[in-house]
Amino acid sequence: MKIISLILASGFSLVLLGSCKNSGTSAPSPGSTASVQDLYPLKIGDSWTYHRQVLSPTGSVTFDTEDTLTLPNQITFQGQQAFQQNLTPIDTIGTEWYYYNGSSDIYSVHHPQSDFEIAHYLHYPMKVGESFILADDSTFARNYDDKTVLVLRSSNESVTVPAGSFSCVYFEKYGITTTSGVVDTEMFDKLYYASGVGLVMDKGFVKSAGVTYQQSEQDLVSFMVK
Repeated sequence: MKIISLILASGFSLVLLGSCKNSGTSAPSPGSTASVQDLYPLKIGDSWTYHRQVLSPTGSVTFDTEDTLTLPNQITFQGQQAFQQNLTPIDTIGTEWYYYNGSSDIYSVHHPQSDFEIAHYLHYPMKVGESFILADDSTFARNYDDKTVLVLRSSNESVTVPAGSFSCVYFEKYGITTTSGVVDTEMFDKLYYASGVGLVMDKGFVKSAGVTYQQSEQDLVSFMVK
């Protein structure tokens, strides 16, 4: 199963001036009162620039790029304000829209006009060690179960990236496939979110021939969140 993360819908996961803060500042500790809106800000004009790499099983870099995620448009979807995500220089997720559902959840929709491909993207607050099922696609006739599971590992993890040093909420997101009772966790992401900033770092891992290796990394270079 492929985990959809935020530059996220391209297979990687994909964050403040006067009233906004720019890059190079340290975010405050998330604390127990942080909401999903704190971890994933959504406002027109917000932008995040990331350095993104794809790695081989031996650790060599096979792809290296820098791209910027922006929120250029906003619509009303099912009574909620949904924000379009645009990735430059190459827009690969321009039809993805993200919206809050209450104070604890973020969803994405691929085609809001037809309610196509609605996905549960992020859930918070959680307790450290708690797991939350974001998606559960079961086909009982084939004895097949496909889940996306979010696990909170830490609510105060120190992370340093080109944009600065941040105190982050650290999740792991697993794609778990069970076929005929055999559990397979071949892919998972380590996701680091800072309150008031957004996604700071995403490390993607894959298991091949019984060996787990890092397949990708995405680090925050700069950001502007209103």
